[in-house]
Amino acid sequence: MSKPTTDITPTDFDLQQDMMHGITTMLEVLPLLRDEETILGARFTLAACRRVVAAEAKLAQLQGGTYCAYCGHEEPIDGDGERIAEHIRTCEKHPMRAIEDRVRELLDLLREVQQKLIRDPDYAGPMAPSYVLISDHIRREMGRKIEEVLR
Repeated sequence: MSKPTTDITPTDFDLQQDMMHGITTMLEVLPLLRDEETILGARFTLAACRRVVAAEAKLAQLQGGTYCAYCGHEEPIDGDGERIAEHIRTCEKHPMRAIEDRVRELLDLLREVQQKLIRDPDYAGPMAPSYVLISDHIRREMGRKIEEVLR
């Protein structure tokens, strides 16, 4: 004879098994019922049990992974979050792509203005050489900061 346990808290597996057994039993008993109210109650309970099983399965899935809020891509949860971070760096629907595109546009515009200043010193008036140096410095700094963010 086995020793009784003092821990009566069912595990998730026990609850899942009990729910599946309840569903199976109800499906077997349902055709034998004659009272319309009892049949309706049994169908309602059966539907509720199926929803519980589906909700528990979805919860288990969500607890084991994460997803991108912008495209729905799913990744298992890893210790340092590197897999989802990698996805964010490449996700076409992530808002960072629009920001990166805008930064590229501004860098291109800055290079264009810089080239105009180099070719035509009068383009910016008497201060052209300092503008060229400042814009070159800004371009290098922005490029460095963008690289840091994208890493």
